[in-house]
Amino acid sequence: MKAPIGLKAPGRRFWRETVASFDMRADEALILEQTCRLLDAISDLEALLNGADLMLPGSMNQPRLHPAVGELRQSRAALGRLLAQLSFADTAQTTGERALEKSSRGRELARLRWSAG
Repeated sequence: MKAPIGLKAPGRRFWRETVASFDMRADEALILEQTCRLLDAISDLEALLNGADLMLPGSMNQPRLHPAVGELRQSRAALGRLLAQLSFADTAQTTGERALEKSSRGRELARLRWSAG
């Protein structure tokens, strides 16, 4: 499977390694593409912050955190969620086993949600 157009080095590398290691359904390929694009964005944010002052003067000259720090934190959290959606943790699982695991996980999350009220 060919890498999507526009990926930068981090995204292309992750795409190549993942496609070489796993057979994917179409929905997983879409999540993989989003993951790769987010890896590229994270790399750009890290490069922007590398050596930059993390504290900047605000409108009243008060110190404020560089806006890219928050974006980086949110992007890393989103990356974790996307990677969890890929659920390639156990390559030995069959599609049926994977579906059963997702169904069990969904039931547990629903139980936790409704019992918290």
